[in-house]
Amino acid sequence: MIYRLPEIINKDAIYFQILPDLTKQYRSLKKGDYTAVSFVQVKRIDSNALPLFMGMLNLLQNKSDNPVYLELTYNPKFLAFLDTIGFFDELFRYGIIDYDKGYIGGFSDYHYSKDNKILLHVPIKDYEDYNEREKQEIRDELAQRIRGDLSHSLIFKLIIQNDELWDVTLIAFTELIVNAIIHSGSISYTYMQSRIAFSKYKKGYLLSVVDVGKGFYESLSKKIKKKEGYTQEDRDFFYQYAYKIGIDITEELNFLSIMEALYYSQTKSRDMDLFKLKNLLAISNTNFRIHQKNKEIVFTSAKCSDCINRDILSCVKCIWRRRNNKKPSIKTYPVVMAGVHIEVEFIQEKKNV
Repeated sequence: MIYRLPEIINKDAIYFQILPDLTKQYRSLKKGDYTAVSFVQVKRIDSNALPLFMGMLNLLQNKSDNPVYLELTYNPKFLAFLDTIGFFDELFRYGIIDYDKGYIGGFSDYHYSKDNKILLHVPIKDYEDYNEREKQEIRDELAQRIRGDLSHSLIFKLIIQNDELWDVTLIAFTELIVNAIIHSGSISYTYMQSRIAFSKYKKGYLLSVVDVGKGFYESLSKKIKKKEGYTQEDRDFFYQYAYKIGIDITEELNFLSIMEALYYSQTKSRDMDLFKLKNLLAISNTNFRIHQKNKEIVFTSAKCSDCINRDILSCVKCIWRRRNNKKPSIKTYPVVMAGVHIEVEFIQEKKNV
């Protein structure tokens, strides 16, 4: 069976069309089955949909234990973009896809910045079997390497004018990637692209990280079990607060676990500093999105810059109160996708880019 992708692959297409369709295929897959998706009709894939799409291919490959075959047609502009960012090479290198390599090449008329790129990170097997000293050495080595990769990228050259934002973004994304490598149990993807047209009036650049692992709730459960700076009492306090303001914890666990990760970052964490990142981005002309399973929370400078109290418990109450607004900060999608997706859009006015 070949699944034919639509002409435009954007986030709406991912969540409302492609993911629901591929979920049916995923459920019927068995080990040893072969799957294929067709790019024949595709004319464009949006930057904020690309990491999600890679995660979906990863899930199909994991289930069947065979690479997903990509059916291509010669669309040089589209293929040149994917080739430049490393889409084909990286996914093929890790056995996630297969494709006819005869379609790749001869793209001299199409020029894309080589600073736009995908980085794949393979999980560390048996990390929990190491002793504490070895674990810390692994974390430190990973963090140093990833921090170097990120800090020398075009994205960080562009945000260097704000030293505090530069530092906190670098720390937060380094820790997110390290945590995904150590704890998610899945390949994780980092994507960086500059000079994206977010709207008719604005351009900017995107930094995104995706994994298809266990998610925030399970990761924090591990910290509680191992007594790593977060306790059951901390968790109970957070969820009791949510219950008191009228949130059904069972129904809204995906939303609340995103907010619990921010709460942990605010109160306990020396790393994964999502809380500081959220507060800085709120006043830095950016959009900050955190997506887990079927929930997405969006923090924007337009909504958050005037807020005096940026405490996470206040954010929970604010987001929940405005959930039925025309443009709510919490979004619910029709199907669940494993893992976590975090992205930051750094916006510049079009005339200044």
